[in-house]
Amino acid sequence: MKKILLFISLSIGLSINLLAYNYGTIEKNTIGCENGLALSCSNLGSNYLRKDNEELAKFYITKGTELFRKYCEEGNGKACFDLADRFHGTKFSKDSNLSAVAKYYHMACNNKYGKGCIELGAGYKRGRISLKKDKEKSLENYAKGVKYLNQECDNNIAASCKDLSLIYSIEMYDTHNTKKGFSLQKKTFKLYKEMCAQKDDEGCFQTAYAYHRGRKGVVEIDWKKAKEYYKKSCEYGQESACWRGKEIDVSKQIQYERKKEIGELNTRLMIKKSIEAKKWDDRVKRQMKELNDTNKTKAEKEELLKKMKLENISWKKESKKRLENEKKIIDKKKKELGL
Repeated sequence: MKKILLFISLSIGLSINLLAYNYGTIEKNTIGCENGLALSCSNLGSNYLRKDNEELAKFYITKGTELFRKYCEEGNGKACFDLADRFHGTKFSKDSNLSAVAKYYHMACNNKYGKGCIELGAGYKRGRISLKKDKEKSLENYAKGVKYLNQECDNNIAASCKDLSLIYSIEMYDTHNTKKGFSLQKKTFKLYKEMCAQKDDEGCFQTAYAYHRGRKGVVEIDWKKAKEYYKKSCEYGQESACWRGKEIDVSKQIQYERKKEIGELNTRLMIKKSIEAKKWDDRVKRQMKELNDTNKTKAEKEELLKKMKLENISWKKESKKRLENEKKIIDKKKKELGL
């Protein structure tokens, strides 16, 4: 059940998760790399890889990896985290393997970088990145991650507030807190907007993305503003913002909003279905426990089984009715919107 809700929550989160792959321009990354910025060197490698220049791509990706390793060994938790990411299938990474990923997530967490702890906890939970499943260690690292992210968000680090808002918005390790998640989403949007005012390309990009997708109670969809902020991000050096802004057709916003509203209702129906399925599973387990009671006679069990069958038929009818009511709401809304 938790897995189902987690998937659904993450699907809902697509409209609030301000994530995107942004490599920036070659010019911007060249300057950054020359100034010793590991991420700029790595991004520069990605720039050249996309332009099919493997020689320069290999050179800059390798240089970026070496810088990440250097800063990581000096105690920079984010560098350790970024280094782990380099080993997730990077084309020119010699030691691209899962044990290296685990190693650097450990180092990131030990250096109090929240996302490193979260990923490490997820690794223990799933038994991936060369780790055996270990619930205790998973919970321990996850708790550390939430603690560090809270500290970073308190210091107005927008990316940490964003990550934290998702953690509180989904059902995982009993951290589910809708009110806090919603509050953090608002704070995240405000911080990115403030970053944009300081001519930060990422701040403008994330602000544009928020206006592009919208989030009730946080930011309403406004494609005109989205285009404006994508344009600013593009001007400040965010390459992907350039084509994203050009692709937006403001005249189609209403059509998008209608489809989005139906999508949210369909997601709600999925959640209802998963809840009904969970109720049924719990019901069956409870009934089986009663039937397996050794203190009951054979006659008592037969009588109980007959009673259960009748109750289950009635319960299934009610469950079906509840789901049909949800479907009627969707059909009514589609009719109202002309879809």
